[in-house]
Amino acid sequence: MDDRSKADSVISSFFNQYVEKISFYKSLLVAVENECHFTLAEQEISHFTESRVKDHQSLWKKLNQRKGNAQYSSVEDIEDDIVDVCGVRIIFHYPTDQHEIKVLLESIFDIQDVKCHSGGQEHTQNQPIGEWGYQLPLPDYIGTHYRGFVKPKIFQEHFEDLSAADRRFAAGTMIEIQVRSILDDIWARYAHSIYKSEVPTHESQGAMLRKLRVGLEGVREVTIEMQKFAVREEEESNRKFETNDEVGTCFRKLIKAECGVEYIDHRGVSSEALRYLLESIDKSTPGSLHKLIKSYNFCDGPDSKYEEIRRLYGPVEFNIVLYLIDRVLLCHNSQDEAILEKEAVPAKRKMQILMSTILWMDKLLRSSFVWKLKLASTPSQKNPMKGLEWLSRARQHGMLTKGNELDNKDKAILDELWNLFENHDQRPIKLAFAMSSRGMIRDVVRERQEVNRIIEELIVTPNFRSQKKVTWMEYK
Repeated sequence: MDDRSKADSVISSFFNQYVEKISFYKSLLVAVENECHFTLAEQEISHFTESRVKDHQSLWKKLNQRKGNAQYSSVEDIEDDIVDVCGVRIIFHYPTDQHEIKVLLESIFDIQDVKCHSGGQEHTQNQPIGEWGYQLPLPDYIGTHYRGFVKPKIFQEHFEDLSAADRRFAAGTMIEIQVRSILDDIWARYAHSIYKSEVPTHESQGAMLRKLRVGLEGVREVTIEMQKFAVREEEESNRKFETNDEVGTCFRKLIKAECGVEYIDHRGVSSEALRYLLESIDKSTPGSLHKLIKSYNFCDGPDSKYEEIRRLYGPVEFNIVLYLIDRVLLCHNSQDEAILEKEAVPAKRKMQILMSTILWMDKLLRSSFVWKLKLASTPSQKNPMKGLEWLSRARQHGMLTKGNELDNKDKAILDELWNLFENHDQRPIKLAFAMSSRGMIRDVVRERQEVNRIIEELIVTPNFRSQKKVTWMEYK
């Protein structure tokens, strides 16, 4: 048998086998396309997929065109030469996704070969250069073609109804996966229709294709710039705040944009408190702050939630930061409500929380004389003066810095003061305690002198002076 006759025999054998297996190829490609789609969709990659088994008439024509140059001597020669019998195409929308698509394809296929097409040339390289793919105008087809076999473990569910022989056949079938952008797909479809036409290509068609490529490259340039802008915006949205000023500036912009509210933090304390809050609930980014603001209604009409809570603070001067902190920490059924730990709080932690509470009351609650009167007006049997005097004494400093232990009498004093703050019914005091007990603890060691100053001012308020002062010796 001469070479031509042998090639004809091999082609016939391959073609007959192919025709018998067309339905199998189609069912295999359904599984492959679905797996590709679901894998990319899980990673939120915007795309669409399509698949096709080569038409048997088209295959016959291609075999006869190639048999002279290919010199087919076996079925394996044909399988090595014609690798697009079964194909899946993935068209992606965003340039940066092509790199992740490569990784995902490698997770479900045993990739045997990668060809990158650009400018009418085929390159043996793994990816287009650069994060954004090809950015220079190119005159011809652009796309990346992967060729490989399915991984049986990944497709086990799809293959469970197949016979052992069919499973082996499926695992040994070469799949071509074409990956290209939606812009390159537009060009390729028009070019393919001209290339496949039985009518000779007209010069004007080539000119139109060149114009189409230039136009698409202009669109590509704009979309890349838009995606770069989106990436920068996302990075900025996820960047953690570093200073109080950053928090305050961002809050003012967001509250103005979302609610039309002008807010100025004259003393900077509200910005500081807001930063502490965001850090305590793990939302210390512009994006998280934006979502938090959108969760609440800042309208201050007569029947609004804002006005309802504002009345609970009167006559303390109220503002939108106080309102936000109150909604997060004190309002029931709030989606951001923090849960106060129920287990026993160590003595050192109690001291830190109480000192932090005192600092927040003095710094955040404007018209501070009001909350001092509210605290001093506590019923006499629960008067905080004794505990506050104890808390301000220098001896307690060692508890915070050196870990000194408290004796039972000290613990009793501390517990009484703790219970008073924990169960206080005045909203401003409840808020300050909630702030500290739920993670917004100030650096009380560094601010110890400030704590003592506030306690001294508290003790000389009229309501405190009217009560019997107990000396330290009487307390012991």
